[in-house]
Amino acid sequence: MQNVPSDKTSGMDFARSRLIMESPLDITADVEARRHRARVAGFKLVIGGALMPVGYTLAALKTYGHFKTAPTIIAVVASVLCLALGTWALIRTRR
Repeated sequence: MQNVPSDKTSGMDFARSRLIMESPLDITADVEARRHRARVAGFKLVIGGALMPVGYTLAALKTYGHFKTAPTIIAVVASVLCLALGTWALIRTRR
């Protein structure tokens, strides 16, 4: 029997050939794209966290004329979480 290449390649062969064909620059581009997406998400979270109390304040005053305790606490907690997650994402992408 001779070593005849088959039409079907195993998953391992494909993965190995893909690693050989990809240059280090392609891998770095993928990492940079992932960092860019994380950075954009971090900025969106920080902006959302900063604007959430303003939006709640305007909506509460327009609707009720005063603040209610439970929704105010929920808005503040959500805002702090958004700010914390956004800051964490931005710090993580700086490395």
